[in-house]
Amino acid sequence: TDCFAVDWFCDQRTKANRFVFINGNGGYRLRKASDVVAEAFSRPGAPPLTVYSQQKEQIALFNSSNVQVIHKNFPEREDVYSEGDIFLFPSYWEGLCHGIYEAQAVGGLVITSSQPPMNECGTPYLVGVDRYAQEDLSGKKILKAIPSVDDLYNISKCIYGSDITKLSKQNRKNIEINFNLESNLKSLYIKIQNKI
Repeated sequence: TDCFAVDWFCDQRTKANRFVFINGNGGYRLRKASDVVAEAFSRPGAPPLTVYSQQKEQIALFNSSNVQVIHKNFPEREDVYSEGDIFLFPSYWEGLCHGIYEAQAVGGLVITSSQPPMNECGTPYLVGVDRYAQEDLSGKKILKAIPSVDDLYNISKCIYGSDITKLSKQNRKNIEINFNLESNLKSLYIKIQNKI
């Protein structure tokens, strides 16, 4: 498959009923803002949430009755997206945003941070930043954008149960047109060839 999963099967989503937070071990494992997600989804009236986690120490954060925590690895990357409608990526920071693109490629909707590069991935559901802090990452100071618990809670509660058919189709189309690595590289190659 190519980098942004355009050839993955797209499962048309129709209702925003299944919220999923993926708390894996990819990259720096504490960047996913699991503390923010846990706090937002512990509030009264928060939608049901499934947490897929590879981090046993983070599971203790999720203790609300509306949250189901599943500790497992998936055989294929696209399998993690099969059981959700809305995928949460309110990260402190991201690198290439693969998960955000992958969730949209299979027809899911994404809630992510309003900070670059996450806000450049084509999703309308952006969580504002409450504050900034510095994080020490292997001896290097990096800027950590801390997402708003209130925004995450309010966006999630607002879209819970709503019709997302049109947005699901738009997300998939966005990936096919704007983030298809295969066609983008081919187009770039042709442009380079025409200049030579």
